[in-house]
Amino acid sequence: MKNTCKKLLVFCLLLAAIVPLDVWAKRAVPQPVKPIFWDAYKIEAIGTGSSGKVFVSVMIKSRIQPKTITIYEINYQKSLESDVQDLYITKLEIYKDLLIVKTEKGGIFSCDISSGKVKLIKLPQRYEQIPTTASVIKLKVKW
Repeated sequence: MKNTCKKLLVFCLLLAAIVPLDVWAKRAVPQPVKPIFWDAYKIEAIGTGSSGKVFVSVMIKSRIQPKTITIYEINYQKSLESDVQDLYITKLEIYKDLLIVKTEKGGIFSCDISSGKVKLIKLPQRYEQIPTTASVIKLKVKW
């Protein structure tokens, strides 16, 4: 019995050494965010966790004019697995003519759809903002 346990332990250690570490760290992608409709807009969250992108379709005079607004971008740290740095959009809503974007880590952003101007309302947990002159909010994980 002792011999079998030792063999099993050695097998598990070898398997852990052979299989890349990022396989163990993967997490499931959250459920898709339901699109919202407001005024002449259809608003959808798109993309991956690396950048919070929102796709906006505008129906003006029977023509659809699409545009993509990037809410935030993640500056990935090479020392960490990418999946633990991803930040997914979980909810879209409209409040006083602004698009409100909420993330899985409690982050809240507002966006003026017509200008594309984005503001950070609340930092997501375990993230910090990187100063930038761009209209996109840049974030990185703080450990």
